[in-house]
Amino acid sequence: MAFFLIEVTLALEIVGSFLVFPRPDTDPVPVVQDSQALFQFHLVQAENQIIEVEYESRSNRIEIKDHKIRMLEAGG
Repeated sequence: MAFFLIEVTLALEIVGSFLVFPRPDTDPVPVVQDSQALFQFHLVQAENQIIEVEYESRSNRIEIKDHKIRMLEAGG
């Protein structure tokens, strides 16, 4: 029983640390190519857009929509 209480307490401490120290929504999201940051976006402030990144005669399409970022197409 004591072991169970220790596990529950530890789990609550871990979850609590995320609630007390949340990651700020203002962290920039970098778009990186060959270890070099091409762009940085603050998703809270970024407008909806599509970014095309050229690489070795191919292009990658990245979408920022509703404050989220995702890869639409790679190597097309």
